[in-house]
Amino acid sequence: MAVRSREAVELDHARRRFVLECRAAGIEPIDAPYTFTDVEGAAQEARYVRRLGYRAKSLVRPDHTMAILAALIPSESEKVQAHRMVEAFEAARARGEERALVDGLWVEVPTYLNAKRLLAQPQNVVE
Repeated sequence: MAVRSREAVELDHARRRFVLECRAAGIEPIDAPYTFTDVEGAAQEARYVRRLGYRAKSLVRPDHTMAILAALIPSESEKVQAHRMVEAFEAARARGEERALVDGLWVEVPTYLNAKRLLAQPQNVVE
C-alpha cells in the first residue's frame, strides 16, 4: 500500500496509464483530487497532470477551484502560440513542406494537432 505524498509519485504510473487508456477509448479522463489543503500544491499538481494530457481534475476542497482551473485552462499566450503554430504549419504544407519552424520548435503533425486541440478547448468556463 502506497502512502499519498504531496509530490504524488506513487500515482505517476496509474495517471499515465489511465490517461492513455481513456484517450484510446474515447473517454475524457479526470484526474484524482489533490487531498492536501494547500492551494499552491493543488495548482502545481494540476499543471503537472495537464502536461500528461488531462483537461479535467476532481477536487475535494472548493478553495482549490480557481487554482486548478487556472492551471488547466490555456493562457492567452499559449493560445497565441498555438495559433502561430497552426498557421505556420498550414502555410508550410501549402508550400509542399513537411514541417514549419516556429520559435525554434519544429512543428510537425503531432504538434500541429495538439495546437489545434488547444485552440478548440472552451475559452472560459468560469464567470
